[in-house]
Amino acid sequence: PDLTTRADLDLSAQVPADDCLAGLAPDGRGRIWFATRAGRVGVVDADRGTGTAIELDEQVDNSLVVDADGGVYVVTTEALYRLDTGPTGKPVVTWRAAYDRGSERKSGQQSQGSGTAPVLLAGGLVAITDNANPRMHVVLHDRADGSAVCSVEVFEDDEGATASSLVPVGDGVIVENNHGYNGPLSTFLGRTTDAGLARVDVTDGKCRVAWTSTEAAPNADPALSPANGLLYAHTKQHSWWGADAWYLTAIDARSGRRVFGVRTGLGPLAASHAGIRIAPDGSAYVATLGGLVKIHDRATAG
Repeated sequence: PDLTTRADLDLSAQVPADDCLAGLAPDGRGRIWFATRAGRVGVVDADRGTGTAIELDEQVDNSLVVDADGGVYVVTTEALYRLDTGPTGKPVVTWRAAYDRGSERKSGQQSQGSGTAPVLLAGGLVAITDNANPRMHVVLHDRADGSAVCSVEVFEDDEGATASSLVPVGDGVIVENNHGYNGPLSTFLGRTTDAGLARVDVTDGKCRVAWTSTEAAPNADPALSPANGLLYAHTKQHSWWGADAWYLTAIDARSGRRVFGVRTGLGPLAASHAGIRIAPDGSAYVATLGGLVKIHDRATAG
């Protein structure tokens, strides 16, 4: 196996030296869209090495997503945007939908505002979370015009926040609660974060919470395996004995029931700031602060 650099794209003309990239995504025409922390959104033609960008003047903390029609969705600390390319190829704002950004930055999030990237759902919907008080919401918008379709509260009062990606499942999403996680010391000496994963379904234009799990998943993005219907989360239980044990926990995506858990490590270096990935052979990989962990079924060990 070999990794080869195909091309280097210089974005210094579009991204000032005091700014940085927050996310990248390719579109169906082979172009690469980007968003910066300071709120600049642009598109680059990888073959020509040319690019152009516009300013949203709002902070971006999460990645962006592109749909099959070429629409680009970006969530800032104040609003959800759809952008498309104009006649000259420059990005243009198609619509802007403000959300409830709350009164302060919640524990477990990088800034005051939504803590998650947009997620595309069937039926022409796009989902994000807000930062409302006392409870955060999962909010769904129509991709065509940005109109709000529905929203629903998740988790308990003043105990809900997320910095993880929403997971599409069926006609809805699964959201993870990261409230209380402000770095590895937040889970040191047996501590953990506020518990919760929740599934939100959309039926006839209405949002409802299908189930809520009491598992505590401090920070890593969960992953869904469509092959077996299990959601995998990186969890940590509270321990009065001060034990810092981390687990790959499998949750039934239909019911929210815990199916099993496998210990992945001990101590603060077993925490993850990345996410879980499922390989084609069914193995799960967790990128922790101390290294990469692989978990596989005994029947396929080899």
